Amino acid sequence: MRTTLTLDDDLFMVLHERARATGRSFKEVVNEALRRGLFDSDRPRAIVAPTLDMGVPRIDVTKALDLAMQTDDEWEHNR
Repeated sequence: MRTTLTLDDDLFMVLHERARATGRSFKEVVNEALRRGLFDSDRPRAIVAPTLDMGVPRIDVTKALDLAMQTDDEWEHNR
């Protein structure tokens, strides 16, 4: 189907560059982007969270891990 569509300049530039970089037509790239936006939006997306270096621990965390393991074992035993 043929239609007229007004695109924002920034979107046009990204789509045009992607078409040029992939050797595909502008029409193919626009259709692919629309399909992804319409049909892939129902799929869960991976969450990308930044990681931070918090430095060296100020306390011995092995004791906390041991306590957590004990608590987990006791909970499993009492189920």
